[in-house]
Amino acid sequence: MKYTLFILTLFITFTVNSQSKKSSYIFDLCEAESGLCQRKCKVEVVKGNKLELGSYIKVYIDKALITEGYILKHVSGQVFILISKQDASNPDVCGGCCGETYSIDIKKKQIWGC
Repeated sequence: MKYTLFILTLFITFTVNSQSKKSSYIFDLCEAESGLCQRKCKVEVVKGNKLELGSYIKVYIDKALITEGYILKHVSGQVFILISKQDASNPDVCGGCCGETYSIDIKKKQIWGC
């Protein structure tokens, strides 16, 4: 009985800790129309071990969710935040002010929208 309780306690502790440890980063939020990065936003990794291609993220300004999706390389060569993985091969998807898709530059810590 003692061992069962100990194992159950370890499992619950591990489950709670692994679910509560979401990686988050502060990025510049940039506007393609002006070419300026004037605000900050928080990028939270929801699925994946770290911020990289294939990770599912949510982007917030303060507590307001502005976008979410997978970080994917698009057929255009740009890296976008896309809800559907199939959109990565859709040539009609575009970022900046030609569409509502946000692009992301992980190295520069910038997210670009309109």
